[in-house]
Amino acid sequence: MATIEQPGSQRLEVRVGPLPCAGEAGPLGLRMQKLPGVVDAVVNPITEAGIVVFDPSVISAAEIIDYLERREGYPVGRHLARLEVQVGGLLRDGAGSLVESAVRSLPGVRLATFDRRTDSLAVVFVPGKTDLESVNAALLANIAAG
Repeated sequence: MATIEQPGSQRLEVRVGPLPCAGEAGPLGLRMQKLPGVVDAVVNPITEAGIVVFDPSVISAAEIIDYLERREGYPVGRHLARLEVQVGGLLRDGAGSLVESAVRSLPGVRLATFDRRTDSLAVVFVPGKTDLESVNAALLANIAAG
């Protein structure tokens, strides 16, 4: 399940099941690819996991989740999702742990891990309980503090 990633893109992993049948995975991925700002989207028919690579300046993770729930009818908000945000060297040394702590303190966030090697923050969260704008605000506040 390869996805195309571009500089500045973000990656969202969500559970999109139950699928009515395995044959729905491919068409669902294709429909998500038509959303403005979505670079690539694939759905694994066995695990019912969807991976969406998107341009956050065009579409947000919250909008993708809303699309899956309201337009496609999949209860994404009941499952954990994973968002990977590229920070791109904006954090000073030691600020990664501050960002992790700030994001972990948000309601619905189960895990936040900063990877210095890839300059990315991975956030595991409950879509229905986490305001992704708050995740971005916590990240931006710590970038500004650095």
